[in-house]
Amino acid sequence: MEQQAAHAGRDRQRIAQAKKETKRGTASTLTVDALLDAYLARDGIKEITRTADTYHAVHLRRALGHRKAARLTEADAKAFIAAQRERGLKQTTINRRVKILRAAYNWAIRENLLRASPLAGLRLPYARSQRLLPPTPDELRQILAVAPKHIQRLIWLGYCTGARPGPSELFRLTWSDVSEAAGAALMPCAAKRPGGHDYRKIPLRSDLIDKLLAWRAEDEGCEWVINYHGRQIRNLGSAWRAALRKAGITRRITVYGLRHAFATETIRNGGDIRSVATIMDHADPSMLLKVYQHIHESQMRAAVEAPEGLAA
Repeated sequence: MEQQAAHAGRDRQRIAQAKKETKRGTASTLTVDALLDAYLARDGIKEITRTADTYHAVHLRRALGHRKAARLTEADAKAFIAAQRERGLKQTTINRRVKILRAAYNWAIRENLLRASPLAGLRLPYARSQRLLPPTPDELRQILAVAPKHIQRLIWLGYCTGARPGPSELFRLTWSDVSEAAGAALMPCAAKRPGGHDYRKIPLRSDLIDKLLAWRAEDEGCEWVINYHGRQIRNLGSAWRAALRKAGITRRITVYGLRHAFATETIRNGGDIRSVATIMDHADPSMLLKVYQHIHESQMRAAVEAPEGLAA
């Protein structure tokens, strides 16, 4: 707790210093580097978003950070896009980085730090989003057979609840949030929209309840349901990839694919779409159909067989 308080104190000092330096600067002296500093230090941003944007901003700083913000041109942004593409980056990643820079300029205009944005008329190249197929139940069973305990818990909880696998939800789940007797868990909700709930109630499957009872007996004195030797999990990307290799799975499967697998398999087996949306904390059920549901060939075959036949 003391270490967390120290980190928070340093973060507050960094934010205050960035704001002070930016306000002190003028449009003629503000660099892209200083602009990104101030933008990433702004209030009202989730830390998980700040962390992700800070990572991508590193590449903007390397290429453009020394430039005066007011003198940057659309041609400079296009040159950055071309250079990133030559390095083999996906267009979706490149576009995300340019969007961070464009958002920083728009923020600076609202804060009266700059008069205009050189990126206002920039049209980004079309980027087709890559929809990875979620893990199948058979693949998940393969991983479970060789995975360490904390990965096993991640798979069971992610696949059976549809919760967001990461620090926003599943990694925050504590044993006090789980009631095997009531057959439900209070899942922490990611702060995705204004007015959203802090927790949502998710019913628990009977086979998951059996697992939870066994895990609770193992975890005497530990607060977190998904933990590594009693410590809260922050990141497990390397452990996830190691489990895939050990299971002999070569195709790309992400941890977040567990959430997609829940939606896909639940809807495929007759789950009510609005109920699934509520469990997954989506205000708009259409999000499931647009993003999370992946259609199996068996579903397409059932669809074409559904209409009444024409044979006499």
